[in-house]
Amino acid sequence: MVRDVAYESLLLRDRRTYHSLIGRHLEEIYTGQKQEEVYELLAHHYSLSDDREKALEYLIKSGDKARLAYANPEAIAFYHEAVQIAGQLEQRIALADALTGLGDVLFHVGEADEALACYERAQRYRDDPRRQAGLLRRMATIYEKRGDYEQALATCARGIELLPADAHVSVEMARLLNARAHIYEQQGQNEAAQRAAEQSIAIVEETAYYREIIQAHNVLGLSLRSSQPAKAISHLEHALRILERIGDEYEAAKVYNNLAILYYQTDLNRAAEYFQNALRTMQRLGNVWEEATAYMNLGIIYYAQGDYVQAIRSYEQSLHINERLGDKQGIADCYVNLGETYRAQANLSKAITYLKQSLEVACEIGADATSTEGQQQLAECYLENNEPEQALATCNEALAQAQETGDLKSVGNLYRVMGNTHHALRDAETALACMEKSLTILRELNQDYDLSATLYNYALVLKNAGKPAEARTALTEALALFERLDLPQEQERVRVALDELPRM
Repeated sequence: MVRDVAYESLLLRDRRTYHSLIGRHLEEIYTGQKQEEVYELLAHHYSLSDDREKALEYLIKSGDKARLAYANPEAIAFYHEAVQIAGQLEQRIALADALTGLGDVLFHVGEADEALACYERAQRYRDDPRRQAGLLRRMATIYEKRGDYEQALATCARGIELLPADAHVSVEMARLLNARAHIYEQQGQNEAAQRAAEQSIAIVEETAYYREIIQAHNVLGLSLRSSQPAKAISHLEHALRILERIGDEYEAAKVYNNLAILYYQTDLNRAAEYFQNALRTMQRLGNVWEEATAYMNLGIIYYAQGDYVQAIRSYEQSLHINERLGDKQGIADCYVNLGETYRAQANLSKAITYLKQSLEVACEIGADATSTEGQQQLAECYLENNEPEQALATCNEALAQAQETGDLKSVGNLYRVMGNTHHALRDAETALACMEKSLTILRELNQDYDLSATLYNYALVLKNAGKPAEARTALTEALALFERLDLPQEQERVRVALDELPRM
């Protein structure tokens, strides 16, 4: 209280002088790397002095420091003040730096519209084509999150065109290629995603740009998960080995999340552990985009374990966040998963409503992979609603799309649904042929969870075709897989089917 009274009794001119003196003293005693420890103090004192240029310098440095530490509210406050002072001083480069940093933090916390406005404003003050390309890359990421893939790709292309010839093997080119690869992967254009990611790796693999290397291997792993899961895991584990060396918790959580998607087919408990870890990390770091993804992925685990109430709760948490963010891809994915879960609860009318909503959004944004998955679930609803002809038509449409995009996992699952549909139409020969195609594909991909589901359906067709011995073999294999995956409800379903087979 004494200090505050004494401070308030000083003339404003004297206060500014004292703050400037304190700032200079701090600069003298904290030099080199040690100065980073007191950036915030320097920003505070110079902001209250007449030295506006020093204030601007340390506000931006404090904002950068807070942003890298995921101290998001503090970073936003520092950048906002820096933007104001840079504008007053007409410091173009500093203004662009502050706006870019502010945009990065705002995007991280889910304020995409405000982030985009910052990047667009920063563009007006950037003269360096490399920096302009970096802003376009950031804008492309926002368009991708909104599901505006064509705009995102066009913005990436503009960034690449801006780069001078000598920058075509630069880190910014690698970043733009990573952004392009991620957009293609979201669209289901996996081959295009792989090419872009491989081009990025070729640029940065032997450099110290570890985050860019990790991101390239991460998106490459994602693009391979439906066609070459073993290779996908190899790329993700390579990214993790780098992360262990550099200790990047944020990127590690993203890679673990993607590994969990692959382990979902073979080790549900391990996948659940990874998803929970990713959720906790993203909540602590304040990244709402990844938090929404983690909730959705946890819902997938709960669904596989038969806990449909908890699955719906997780999907709805994800949907709520995605709706606030305007993430159309995330919204479409949540609708598919909610539809699947309500189908499992035999609430077909609600399931069909959600699945049709998903297809509408997926069609709007050109998300082929999501569209294929939604059509598969819709076909299963039609089949359970005694509409096999409608189910078969939907399957055929989805199969053509999955084959075109190279989504082998979906092809395998669609053949299972088609087998069930032909079985309902009393065409045992075609049903068995479809089931066998499904089994072949899912075995090659090591998709144990989906494989076990096909084995169970295959056994039912074999039983009705008068082949109880072959049916028993299929059910026995399915039971072993469900036991390894620790799915008691599925195990019981298979045991009941085994008991209903005639004794040999």
